[in-house]
Amino acid sequence: MTTISEALREYGNTPYVLTVGDDGPHTSHSTVSLDPDGRSLTGPLSKSAAKNVGNRPAMSLFWPPQEPGGYGIIMNGTARVIATDGPDPLASIALTKAVFHRPGTPGPGHEGTCTSDCRPIRLAQT
Repeated sequence: MTTISEALREYGNTPYVLTVGDDGPHTSHSTVSLDPDGRSLTGPLSKSAAKNVGNRPAMSLFWPPQEPGGYGIIMNGTARVIATDGPDPLASIALTKAVFHRPGTPGPGHEGTCTSDCRPIRLAQT
């Protein structure tokens, strides 16, 4: 099973960031780095995204497929702002789930409840 570190090496470290504010969904982007624990990411957030996670810390990160018909990556987690002294607020994102995802029926050996073609990405053991 692919690890978070391997997924970041393959897809890069610039995902879309999806949060929810009082006025609905908000999409932005970030440049993230993997923390030594292998289960969390750190990166800057837009001011709107930082405000959103202050009220609703659940968020998702999305990397689009690299080729037509390929897998995208979805990572879910809980974010908290850890610094506000730079140009953008800095957040720590504790990952709760990560998958390669694409439309289609589940492949052989599929586990879990996803009804699409999903492959889990392993979060490091603590």
